[in-house]
Amino acid sequence: MHTWTICEGWVNCWTVTDEHGDEQLSRYQTIETAQAEIDELFEDIESEIESGERAPDEGYDRDDYRIFDTVNGE
Repeated sequence: MHTWTICEGWVNCWTVTDEHGDEQLSRYQTIETAQAEIDELFEDIESEIESGERAPDEGYDRDDYRIFDTVNGE
């Protein structure tokens, strides 16, 4: 999964923390799993906006996220 960044363009900056506290890049077994992760992010942001934890203009643009298939280079 890639996120659009101003300085580096498209990069994988999604990470998970392992049992030793080390961060590793997130990898997804299927496109559907990666898409579900993006969808969950936007659902969480919407909930935070609705609850007042986040201002309405503190969301993100879905166009700044894409799923990149490292096996097929797509």
